[in-house]
Amino acid sequence: IGAGTATKLAMKTQPAAPAANGGILATQPAVYIQDQYGNTTSSTATVDAAVGAGTWTLGGTTSVAGIAGTTTYSGLTATSAGAVTGATIAFSSTGLTGVTSGTFDIPAPAPTITASVATLTGFTYSQGAGPSTEKNFVVSGLNLTADISITPPADYEISTGTGGSFVA
Repeated sequence: IGAGTATKLAMKTQPAAPAANGGILATQPAVYIQDQYGNTTSSTATVDAAVGAGTWTLGGTTSVAGIAGTTTYSGLTATSAGAVTGATIAFSSTGLTGVTSGTFDIPAPAPTITASVATLTGFTYSQGAGPSTEKNFVVSGLNLTADISITPPADYEISTGTGGSFVA
């Protein structure tokens, strides 16, 4: 006795979080196409993957055709603006009852620090003539877990504002 007509989807392999935000899921999901009794069918139906829970973006090939009643995904990625706890993937196929994966957590994006200029040039100093004119730059960071500390090299000073007090 073979499987009946496809009626629902079921998880075969649960997805696992990427090692880094924006990375490939550590374990790629796979979904069974089953009949009403839970038997895997021979269906070649296309199964679509989409973000279930959480605010994040699912990348990669999200529509996969079944082979002998199983869809196996490869290259799916998870990207978010911040850490996501309890992310899920919802799987659907026309005419079939969908299924949602178990939860996984997406790590926060890596911290980045940027400066408005790569180098500052044109510094001059003559003994007794005072310091060079001010040079300006902006430092900013994303996804930081601590404060930024800027330390000037030897014989230089730094200030947090134009005309402000300087610190060596």
